Amino acid sequence: MTRNIPRIGFAFALGLVGACGSEEANEQVTPTCVSPLDPGCRIIVDEHSFVRSTGPITDGVSGGASIAVVRHAPGRFCMSGTVDSGADGSGWGAILTVGLIDRDLVAGMAIAPFDAAAVGIEKVRFSLDEPPLSGVLPRITQIQSAECKQVPECLMSFDRSSAITSPGTVTVPLTEFNRPDADHPNTSLDRTLITALQFYVASLPGMAFNFDFCVRNLAFLDAGGREVTP
Repeated sequence: MTRNIPRIGFAFALGLVGACGSEEANEQVTPTCVSPLDPGCRIIVDEHSFVRSTGPITDGVSGGASIAVVRHAPGRFCMSGTVDSGADGSGWGAILTVGLIDRDLVAGMAIAPFDAAAVGIEKVRFSLDEPPLSGVLPRITQIQSAECKQVPECLMSFDRSSAITSPGTVTVPLTEFNRPDADHPNTSLDRTLITALQFYVASLPGMAFNFDFCVRNLAFLDAGGREVTP
């Protein structure tokens, strides 16, 4: 199991905050963000994809010192900033989140999750550029059950067993998202209840470090490795 990240981060993964405009052609950029409630810290993704939104989440939501900026252009999700564990070491890091459900939501509403099983998704594939010092840990968030759909109370997350520390193309079967968060031990990912795919940069004890990585060519694959599109 991994460190427990505040539910406000999971709520952001559902697309519960406002969008920002682009700063240059074909690219949208958030301001320097700490909280998912910061103005402009959610980007709407409008392309032929299952992705609906993207943006950063940092430990600043719980008093940490990490900050982040997200940049999006077609086929590319990038996040840069500083991960800082802070004077007391409580900072957990930063997350690039890629939301997979409808974007027009408000906190407290019952949401309709993304059903990866219904469209035959078994794996995700992406290329990672410039992984940070602590690597990038892929994770998936979901609601707890078909009956528990309120946000953020019903959200949970599942991590891959290890972070990615080298650049290149990676294919991750959904079965590898098998490490539940600290609040939900002894549970497993339900492919019918997904809300977001995330890329987590963990803090390191007693130090701060800068990062600037990109996830490119994100694709959702069936069991045979063929790309699944909307």
